[in-house]
Amino acid sequence: MRHEPLTIRQVQDEDAALELHRLIAAAADRMGSLGRSPWLLAEAPNKFNDATQDDLWYAVQIGGAYWEQSHFFEGYGVPWFQEHSRLAGETTADQIAPGSSVIASDEIASARSVLRSLEKAGWRELAKRALEGYENLLCVAWQHGQLWLCRTEPVSGEGDAWIWVPGLGFQYFGMCCRLDEDVGHAVPIYFHKINRDCLDHLSGEARQYFLPAILDAVSHRELSSVVQAAAEEAAAVTDLPLVLASRGSPSSPWEGTRADWAPRLFWNGKHLDIDRLEELAPRSPSDPEERGRHAEEVYRLSAILERLEAADWRGLFGRCYGNPPVAGQVLALYVGTGYAILVRENTTFLVEDGRLECAGVGDFPECCNPEAPP
Repeated sequence: MRHEPLTIRQVQDEDAALELHRLIAAAADRMGSLGRSPWLLAEAPNKFNDATQDDLWYAVQIGGAYWEQSHFFEGYGVPWFQEHSRLAGETTADQIAPGSSVIASDEIASARSVLRSLEKAGWRELAKRALEGYENLLCVAWQHGQLWLCRTEPVSGEGDAWIWVPGLGFQYFGMCCRLDEDVGHAVPIYFHKINRDCLDHLSGEARQYFLPAILDAVSHRELSSVVQAAAEEAAAVTDLPLVLASRGSPSSPWEGTRADWAPRLFWNGKHLDIDRLEELAPRSPSDPEERGRHAEEVYRLSAILERLEAADWRGLFGRCYGNPPVAGQVLALYVGTGYAILVRENTTFLVEDGRLECAGVGDFPECCNPEAPP
């Protein structure tokens, strides 16, 4: 299983680290009283956007509701403030239950006051003194039943994630992906690389997420069966490596979280959306005979992916292991000579003898590169 080298960040100042933990633990207590998960508090003095820089950026999230504020172009004239917000799950006025907008507004206001208290207490300066690594965007969040402290660089799209371990202090969990673009999503923090030595220090809920035990034997048998069948059928079509990516799966850590990623086939240098196979012709070989064979292979592989979707393999995964994948989370099947691997985010499962066996964690999968399986 691939696990690229990871530079382990260190604590630089123990006293500053203790004070920083005191601040974020108090903030976590206040946020926990709101009873929503995930939650997130973040700020950046210089967040990159396509035009130039945001001079100030703040964001809070509670469940599916979020608020963010940008302060554009302070050095280029009159500053422009912009706010975005969204309530969780509502799409029309008729769907908003009486009072729910008020409740969400009150919760957002409470979260903003917690973020303000961290800012006034100097948490940014404490983090800079306490921890090695990126310094721009600072975030504390609750996700997968675990408290995270993240520091990211929006321009490069990379960042550092830390957890607090009683008796050991801050421990470096790994590289997180750019999170300022994912505020408001069901899973706002994604991990590019993971320090596997940290896994034993996670909460029970977080360990179940990253190294899941089987929770439902019937679902496990059904998921194993449909994935094994798909792998065998795909291997019978082609000996080239391929990836079958479920609906909602980004092709790489940099593609971003979207609800509408269609099921996709990554094979033979092509990325094919099975909802748009009519676009196949321009991508086909020029030789008519080879083009016909190529088209047949594509349609056969796409049919395999369609059967996985019809079997609701994302839903089966959730019933089997808990934590059903949401839009923006990868669930994909890698197939190549001598192997079949199911991947959910960083977690890898071997497909062998009709069973799925959790093999551990690795880098965030790049479905667009089937030649480099996890």
